[in-house]
Amino acid sequence: MSEGFAKYLVSKNLIAGNFISKLDARNVSGSGQPLRRLWELTDLSANDFADEVARFHGIARMSLAQLMEASAIVGLSSFPGRPPAE
Repeated sequence: MSEGFAKYLVSKNLIAGNFISKLDARNVSGSGQPLRRLWELTDLSANDFADEVARFHGIARMSLAQLMEASAIVGLSSFPGRPPAE
């Protein structure tokens, strides 16, 4: 995913061509935080970077208000290491 997204950012001139040489695909995807690493190579704000991620994947972004209003589709007891709800 990161390599394709990196190429997308380069095609939109959001990562300068000389930076792409620093993007070893194994480095980016093996870093544990590939999107953060790509973001740091741009001059985008976190919000603008999130917009680009959503555009790349063809998904709509939700506002904070929408996220806060949404109901959970999974209960907290579904998470590993969490005691069952009583």
